[in-house]
Amino acid sequence: SSLAAVQQIVADEGAAALYRGLGPILLKEVPFVVTKFVVFDRVAALLAAALPDAQGGALLSVGLPLAAGSVAGLFAALASQPADTLLTLTNEEGATLGSATSRLAAELRLPLQGV
Repeated sequence: SSLAAVQQIVADEGAAALYRGLGPILLKEVPFVVTKFVVFDRVAALLAAALPDAQGGALLSVGLPLAAGSVAGLFAALASQPADTLLTLTNEEGATLGSATSRLAAELRLPLQGV
């Protein structure tokens, strides 16, 4: 059961083991979310200003969020890619945040794999 697994982890590795991935996931998600919100807002404002005749129409109500969301998603993925690589290293290889960061610094091409 899940409770038994949590109890086993706490017994074997201590309570801190339950939060081992918190740092890497925050390093990935914070830049992703911030970038996505900021870029979405700016692109939506630019598109709305560029298409004043479409106010209230179907193009603006459907197309604008779709276009702004697509652009925002692209920029957010690019902004969080290095941290995503760091998260993958800590999850797959069992590395600590410090050792994964050192590996990223040593292999500068590594954060760009998969882009």
